[in-house]
Amino acid sequence: KYGIPCTFFITSGWVDNQRMFYRNKVSLCLERFTEIARDGARMVITSLNNALNLKLADDKDFRRWIMELQPKDEPVIDMAAKMLGLDVKEYLTRRKPYLTREQIVDLHKDGFTIGAHTQTHTKLALLTPEQVEDEIVGSVRFVQELTGTECVPFSFPFSATGTDRGLLGALRKRHTFLGLFYDTMDLRKDLNFMVNRIWAEKSAYRQAGRATNLPALLHAAYRAEAYNAMRSMARLDKQSGAY
Repeated sequence: KYGIPCTFFITSGWVDNQRMFYRNKVSLCLERFTEIARDGARMVITSLNNALNLKLADDKDFRRWIMELQPKDEPVIDMAAKMLGLDVKEYLTRRKPYLTREQIVDLHKDGFTIGAHTQTHTKLALLTPEQVEDEIVGSVRFVQELTGTECVPFSFPFSATGTDRGLLGALRKRHTFLGLFYDTMDLRKDLNFMVNRIWAEKSAYRQAGRATNLPALLHAAYRAEAYNAMRSMARLDKQSGAY
């Protein structure tokens, strides 16, 4: 309506609802746990305690435990889902929570930019250099094949903190179809091919009576940038013996 451009960053492994993100599985487990009867919830907790040698006592323990699980714990999440009577494949087929290839192509035809967001949405700092390359290059090539775009931008899942910048630079030299990289560090400056972005969905900055938390997020980003600049100046003064 207003002609505002937008980029959609695609996690290629979820396209066509072939698999579900582990955090979405956790969300479904939490929802189902609140829906079942108290006796059923106790049975699930007892089964998990016996199967995994846990000591969960109540629903608060269950919620805390399952929300702390990580990608490496996905088999455990799948076990919990099965105990709760969840059929993840059936949910993907029936609800189709993720975009299809056709929908992505339609977005591209409508004038939107399609970017890459890895294949599995894993924090890259946890992976080997070979896995990092596979996640980035594989997802970018997927977008290329769908849209025919020569150069595809890439957005880091979670953040690029801890990811070797030398490795990223080498990847760009080997694969010239990699566009700009987008991180999540607000206004912080990085290498010339790294652009930082502001997370607009942070609920901590939501203000009562306001329809959006964007003004508060922008103010916080500028405050952080000013603070970081002051810290950098203080370090330089200290190194030079100014105080």
